[in-house]
Amino acid sequence: MNTIANVPSLFEDSSFNHTDYNDPHTFDGQVDVRPPQPDSGTIFGVLALFALRFPFSVPSKNDAVIGINYKTVYDDPRGALIKILFYTNRTPEDVITIWFTGIDAVHTIEVPKDINDDDDVETYIPAIYFKQAAQFSSDGNIEIWYFVKRKSDNTSEKSTVLTARIKVDLPGGKDPDPDTPHHQALLAPKLPEQLEKEGAVTESWIKAGVTVSVPHYLFMTLGDVIQILWGTATVSYTVRALIQPGEFIEILIPGEKILESGETYLAKIRYWITDELQNDSSDFSEFKEFPVRAGETRLRAPLVKGVDSQDRLFLDKIAPNPGIIQVLALDSPFIPGDAVIVTLSVSTQDGDRVLFVKEQIVSGPSIMEFEVPYETLREIPPGPVKVRYDLKKPDQTLIPSNHYLFILVAKAILLTKPLVIEAKRGYVSHLLPRAIVEVAPYLDMRVNQKITIYWFVTRFNGQTHLYEAYRPVTKGLVNRPVPFNISGPEHINRFNTSKLEVWFKVTEPDGMTERHSYRERLYIGDVQPYYPPPSFHPSYGPVLEDGILLIEKISVFIDAFIEALKDLKLRETLFFRWENENGEPIFEEVLEIVPANINHDFLFLLEEQLFKEQLDRYAHIFYWIEDPDGWPRASQALVFRIGEIIPKIESLKDSKGEILEGTFDNRVDLKGSARPNRSVNVYDRGVLKAPITADGDGICTYVMENLSAGLHSIVLEGDYGNNPRSDARDFNVLVAQMPQITSIKTPQGNAVPHNQSTIARTLTLSGSANANQQVEVWQGNVSKGPVPVDASENWSLVVSNLTYALHHFTAKALYGTGLTSPTRTVRVVEALTPVITSIVDIRDRPIGRGTGTYSRTVKMTGTATANQQVHILLNSVVKQTIAVGANGIWSTSLPGLTVGTYSIVVRPAYGGQDSASWGFSVLQWLTDDVTTFDHWNGWVAGPAAARGDLTLRYEQGNWRLNNYTYSQNSAGVVMQKTFHNLEVNGLYRFYVALVRYDGRYAYPILSLMVDGVAITSPIHITSKTWTTLWGDFHARASQMTLQIYSHLSTGNGNDWEGDNFRLVHL
Repeated sequence: MNTIANVPSLFEDSSFNHTDYNDPHTFDGQVDVRPPQPDSGTIFGVLALFALRFPFSVPSKNDAVIGINYKTVYDDPRGALIKILFYTNRTPEDVITIWFTGIDAVHTIEVPKDINDDDDVETYIPAIYFKQAAQFSSDGNIEIWYFVKRKSDNTSEKSTVLTARIKVDLPGGKDPDPDTPHHQALLAPKLPEQLEKEGAVTESWIKAGVTVSVPHYLFMTLGDVIQILWGTATVSYTVRALIQPGEFIEILIPGEKILESGETYLAKIRYWITDELQNDSSDFSEFKEFPVRAGETRLRAPLVKGVDSQDRLFLDKIAPNPGIIQVLALDSPFIPGDAVIVTLSVSTQDGDRVLFVKEQIVSGPSIMEFEVPYETLREIPPGPVKVRYDLKKPDQTLIPSNHYLFILVAKAILLTKPLVIEAKRGYVSHLLPRAIVEVAPYLDMRVNQKITIYWFVTRFNGQTHLYEAYRPVTKGLVNRPVPFNISGPEHINRFNTSKLEVWFKVTEPDGMTERHSYRERLYIGDVQPYYPPPSFHPSYGPVLEDGILLIEKISVFIDAFIEALKDLKLRETLFFRWENENGEPIFEEVLEIVPANINHDFLFLLEEQLFKEQLDRYAHIFYWIEDPDGWPRASQALVFRIGEIIPKIESLKDSKGEILEGTFDNRVDLKGSARPNRSVNVYDRGVLKAPITADGDGICTYVMENLSAGLHSIVLEGDYGNNPRSDARDFNVLVAQMPQITSIKTPQGNAVPHNQSTIARTLTLSGSANANQQVEVWQGNVSKGPVPVDASENWSLVVSNLTYALHHFTAKALYGTGLTSPTRTVRVVEALTPVITSIVDIRDRPIGRGTGTYSRTVKMTGTATANQQVHILLNSVVKQTIAVGANGIWSTSLPGLTVGTYSIVVRPAYGGQDSASWGFSVLQWLTDDVTTFDHWNGWVAGPAAARGDLTLRYEQGNWRLNNYTYSQNSAGVVMQKTFHNLEVNGLYRFYVALVRYDGRYAYPILSLMVDGVAITSPIHITSKTWTTLWGDFHARASQMTLQIYSHLSTGNGNDWEGDNFRLVHL
């Protein structure tokens, strides 16, 4: 952004015009207004608050610019997201301080160094500051602004003030106990006393309408919208006057709304609250059921699979699967050609808004299933959802169902009841030394939350006892059950015959935000059965066989049945419950006793899916009646196993215990389970071995003897029902192998052969043996303990702190007859520092420290720890890694050296100090030497040259060697020169140019020699014209002497001149 002359007074930022999750019923009501800053002439970005998951709404009767609700500040654990828009001349490391009305500075942030000019500064304000700021406001509004302290000139500037409406308390609060602050369990609505006495809504009541009374709830606010749900009809009421605790808001349900839900049905009456800032009560209220009798019953209500007892469907329990709606025929079956139309809708001011509709042709006589895509469920807004269906006849006639269903589609699971482990059939024994209360993992469980457990006891005389304890959620507890110990002497034993309520709350790290669980209601002391157990309705026929309920006898659902109880009284409560063998609740329903219940049977619909989820477990189904003072009359429990008792092999044991995959024994003891007192057949690889009989506890045993080596597959088959068979239990009768030690290695992975030495004091022994068994490794006569053998028949063991000595290792089988491996022997020796004892050239001539050589290859020898390796470093670079012999001596050569200075160091590969360095130089050998005799260039007279014979003569612009012979002893070496830097074994060519001088008497006869060895034949110099004599030789050493040899002794004649003596490296 740039500052522009003549800018308008208001700017609108389109980035804030959005709707959240494409939901047309929610919108972001903030318009970002950025007026010019009057002092600086620049334009400041103004605070822009918005929720991550639920957008702001503008209060309808408030002058604030934006609204901040519960989801704004609590949906993200970090708090509410704040954006600070770009402002002119913004500089990284500007300091921004955010202020709230009443509490001043709440947050400081620096502009990030890597921020782009187009980016806003984002940060989060913890929820606690909004709670505190709201306490300083009389009308729910607070002012929010910020200061920018610029890095460039250290000046401070204030933004435009933003007014925000704050309400972060949900209608009804957050705690399920109505007697404590912040409860969220909204109390049930009340009906007129006269209607309660009459026991049913009749036509006269429908004509006048029924007044429903909603009790006071926490955080009631003007403008709250209360939705009364009467069956599947809805009536909305806006709160225009606040009431006090103990008072009620009366809402009239017109007769047409009562009939909208049907003419004859059991109405479920409850309510739901939404406030002006779209905070909602997050749950239905407690409900009241009351009969309506004004006509004939038509189609029954549909079922939604997966809803809980409060008609809630939790998406995280079904994700990402579709929701299933079941439609059941009531009296007569569906007829082929009929069609069923299922509709999901929500109530609005303009009527029902359809969310989902689907038509299917009848596919069965009694039940149909409809799939609602998960994506559709996820997009449903908060609040009640109406589920209904219509039956469409072939002639297009529509028959609507007059029994609808309201469900609450919830994004997150509320906190469930805690589990009292020792509780059985609704009570806890007063003799327990202790009890354990377990809090199951819950959604959004995370570190630094605090879980507080409450154990509340009420005695018969009304006295109460409360025990509470808390535990912080640590990393190890996340997504795990959290247990609490309850002391028996303090909190159980002295409260025989008492009521018990157990619940918990979760406190967020900010110390303010809390969530409360539902309450588990139990009794302390043995509750003696007063009523007979419940049963299944006789219309289903015999369901249990030998105390077993077979799943195949249930189709879609089955009704649990309580025959009419003669002593029921009004205002008593019936609790129906199904627990598994661990006391965990599977299904429960609570009914208030009204006139319609007196002298009537009770039916509880139990879905087939519940039984499938509890397959192979025991069910305890029971009930109790609680009088208005809370004291119970309990029934006996109906106890049965769900599903056939399929035979099971509980254990197969050999002489060492339970067999995992194989055994070396040929006798095995089998233990199994099956239906009590029934016969079971034992099969091995399909061959019947014997029939056996389970005892009264369902336990059967059999001894299998003389088993052959190889695979055995054991199966138990029940001689009852449909001859159920157990899962096969496979094992091998194995042949014991002798263990082997296959290798011993150092930490560097170097193998140490048998009877060899190593400097490593830690060794890894590896070997083989029978798979999935154990071997015992021995070092001499000391056991190193059992070692497991893996499935690939391999084992390994690390032995440490070995002494400098000879060590013997063996491996003994801990299976079969205990075979022992052959011995492996290793000597551990002390690590020695390497020593370079000598370095010589290619001709074995010593090269001393600090000296030079013309040899391009050097040979070296030294000592180190026997049977190890050393690295040869040339000028600090590893050139070779060589082995040290068993005698502790090593040797090697380094070829291909070039002219330069070298330092050789030997480093032990086994660790320790390097050797002392050995330095030397490689010198440059001669490649070309020319003598033109303008000076002698190192050439000297030989023994055969008399004094004065050899001179240097200048003629015609050229110097030359002149040999004017006087002596009569001139045969032999006349001229010679010694060269010191020849390449050993190098090929050289020696040239000379010769001419006869004077021309009288005898002519010279000359040849070339090197160290006295002729390299040319003698040549007669007869002409005064220059001729070239040359010969090749290999240098035997770096120092050699080149010679001109005369084959005549006379001094008469025998005169010659020479020039251009040249030695060239070929």
